[in-house]
Amino acid sequence: MERNRLLTLLVLLVTAVMGAWAQEPATTYTVNLNDGTKNPTTWTGKAGDATQFSALPLEGVTEGQTVTLKYSGTREVKSIKATSDAAAAEPAAFINGKFSVSDTKQVYFSKGNLRYVSGAWSFFDNQYDYYATYSADAWDKFGWSNSTNNYGMSTSTNNNDYKYDLVDWGTVPGIGSGWRILTLAEWQYLFSTRSASTVNSVANARYTKGKVNNVYGIILFPDTYTHPDGVTNPVGINVTGNTGWNGNNYNATDWGKMEAAGCVFLPAAGYRDGTTVSSLGSSCSYRSSTRNSPSMVQYIYFESSLLNLETHNVGYYGQCVRLVREVTE
Repeated sequence: MERNRLLTLLVLLVTAVMGAWAQEPATTYTVNLNDGTKNPTTWTGKAGDATQFSALPLEGVTEGQTVTLKYSGTREVKSIKATSDAAAAEPAAFINGKFSVSDTKQVYFSKGNLRYVSGAWSFFDNQYDYYATYSADAWDKFGWSNSTNNYGMSTSTNNNDYKYDLVDWGTVPGIGSGWRILTLAEWQYLFSTRSASTVNSVANARYTKGKVNNVYGIILFPDTYTHPDGVTNPVGINVTGNTGWNGNNYNATDWGKMEAAGCVFLPAAGYRDGTTVSSLGSSCSYRSSTRNSPSMVQYIYFESSLLNLETHNVGYYGQCVRLVREVTE
């Protein structure tokens, strides 16, 4: 009975591993046991319709194949490991914290604000990074994006140049698929409605204002969050009014621990009007995908003394873009 149970578990585990990796760019896999490899000949089986094998590791398994192993010894199965011969994956482009933006939808945030520099799109290396000046070669504050103005990279202050339907920044080349910006309703749900963890005795801790690596901004706590040991507890949680920015002050080391626990940071990167960048370090506005008229667009706005989750202005103002991708597993 125990042997049959282990065999069933083994087949299911290998099938799950192979299926989960089938969408990666790998061509073949090697299957082994994390525990039990000291006596690999206790296992026999086959991969797909392939010829029977009599020892592990099993090499050259193609994507999507089901591996069937038969137990012929006494060693207990701990787990199964499959490795790919493909090149190592690029570092994750998103923060590993899940954030609810509706009753049924969660998202990951990109690892930094969107930028266009030297002819290519990418995310900033750090969440607190932004450009302090305007440059024709380096953009991170975009007007309303449509099919005629190259994702809002225009210094025009004529709002007629921004009146058309949104072309989402999530479709820019070079950053991968699946990205988009939030709707205004999703931003509002994120800040005001979602259920979240208790942090420093505050239930449903969603956000706080603070300073990260000497940059002012807003810290977002993921739905499930445990504050790292040894890092000062945040204060002013879920407070829309003036928290003095410095109520929370985290150096790069402590922020690295919070980021690893899933926190997102929205820097107060100011805004752009034509070629003039203003309000650096004191306020910021972030794009939504929502319009409220042909000439006015919705966004969120914050500074040390307030948080406005429903404001609108002309489309030509250059504002920050933070992309998300939906949690699908």
